[in-house]
Amino acid sequence: GKVYFGYETTRQTVNGKTGSVLVPCETAETVAAIFEQYKNPETSLSDVVTFIQDNNLPVNGVECGKDIKRSLDKSTISLLLKNPLYVRADKDVYRYLLSKGCRIIDDIDAFDGVHGLFWHNYRSKTEMYVKVGYHEGIVDSETWLAVQDKKSHHSTPLRKGVNLKSWLSGLMKCGHCGRGIHIDY
Repeated sequence: GKVYFGYETTRQTVNGKTGSVLVPCETAETVAAIFEQYKNPETSLSDVVTFIQDNNLPVNGVECGKDIKRSLDKSTISLLLKNPLYVRADKDVYRYLLSKGCRIIDDIDAFDGVHGLFWHNYRSKTEMYVKVGYHEGIVDSETWLAVQDKKSHHSTPLRKGVNLKSWLSGLMKCGHCGRGIHIDY
């Protein structure tokens, strides 16, 4: 299966079944640092990239017996920050996910503050399924929830490009969905 940044896979027997389980590896310290840095209100994604580079945090690893070279850019870090894989999911995370309309497969008792989550979008862009994994989370729930709150209040900056169709492009947003207008004539 897929190996996620900050984890490596090992074969383990859980509940009588043997399979691959994610285990934190040396890049887990980078994941923790990314969340810690970004939760500060004045820190941007660019600041996080600079922090990783300035502190020589590990971003490369070994997957399936071969060296993997990674570069963490702003878009990769943004996706990493949204992923519930890294949170040590507790009851606060459970309530947060319910408030966001997620379909949660496991009962609230499975949210033990130790294990991380897997999320899936099954053929639907609007409904997200969440399942408690066998892997240990890297980031505490308080930090993860602070990052989610910051990301939810973050607005996309206006585009600086020139649009020849209308001077209103990039300035006007739909009052219903919040997306930028599109001029078609």
